[in-house]
Amino acid sequence: MENYDTFINFLDQISDLISSKALETKENERNLEVANQKALTLTTTKEKIGLSSIIGESKEIQILNQKIKRIASSISTVLITGESGTGKELYARALHNESERSEGPFIAVNCAAIPENLLESELFGYVRGAFTGADPKGKIGKFEQANNGTIFLDEIGDMPLYIQVKLLRVLEQREVARLGSNKLISINARVIAATNKNLEDMVKNNTFREDLYYRLNVIPLFLPPLRKRKSDIKLLANYFINKFSRLFNKKVVSISQSFWSFIVNYNWPGNVRELQNTIEYIINMMGEDGHICDDLLPPKIKNITELLKDDNCGIEHMEKELFKKAIEIYGSAGESKKVIAEKMGIGIATLYRKLKKKNRLL
Repeated sequence: MENYDTFINFLDQISDLISSKALETKENERNLEVANQKALTLTTTKEKIGLSSIIGESKEIQILNQKIKRIASSISTVLITGESGTGKELYARALHNESERSEGPFIAVNCAAIPENLLESELFGYVRGAFTGADPKGKIGKFEQANNGTIFLDEIGDMPLYIQVKLLRVLEQREVARLGSNKLISINARVIAATNKNLEDMVKNNTFREDLYYRLNVIPLFLPPLRKRKSDIKLLANYFINKFSRLFNKKVVSISQSFWSFIVNYNWPGNVRELQNTIEYIINMMGEDGHICDDLLPPKIKNITELLKDDNCGIEHMEKELFKKAIEIYGSAGESKKVIAEKMGIGIATLYRKLKKKNRLL
């Protein structure tokens, strides 16, 4: 009888242990779900940005918007290219919200902003104990968060090569495996990538995988720089003037024609982002009279015009000053040479020759 009672107690202990483990498992699953929802809240926005939210009436923008409408229902990967500040994420969000996935999540990942040693776990997630310092509950990755929606990989050109290999596998198999696990998880997420870099040149220099480039570049979209669609500059400037005057509780009474002349003829190397920041500065500096004139403009926007007023305006002097100003505006990095040559309407070899002659190097 004593042995029987001992056996029954043993069974009760086993039962309690199993129940405890079951509750613990259920609690862990609940915690993971809560963590997932918190992650989604942090990386998504309820703001719906469609094509109607994009400002622009130029031919270039109209053609781009037509392309967006045609490809919205597709699941094919999109690669958005364009200079910094042209609105690549804005168009990615518009593409998502024009699609049948609009009710699903839009997950944005800046590949350049996340440290290299964390990017892999951010994208693919990890299980408990995957590495030292990992969350003991594990972590869901951005691809899983984007399930039934869209994942936007911004600055894709900054993604390390070893992660590019894993990304290619995800694109081809539509499955991800969290770090520390061999379990494959099916995903249904449209991938939109973006970069301001020349990926074809990076492929030639072996800094970007050729197979991944072609896998991303199924549907290419190029966002033209602001200087190539001058008819949109005044439209955008007026939008930002209204936006910031309301935000700062200021009333704009008049805008001078000379102000518009500078705004429209400036090249805007920082594109829409630079224009927005410039208008925000101007509204901050505007006096109580509510008058916007060219005196409020930042000096760099007026420099080229003011240069022509210089008494020492011989061709050699002006060319020298122009080179100097171009370097200040566009910088002296490798890609800047091509931009400066394009702006001046000369070949890259001619640019080098002139710079050597003036003993100035980019």
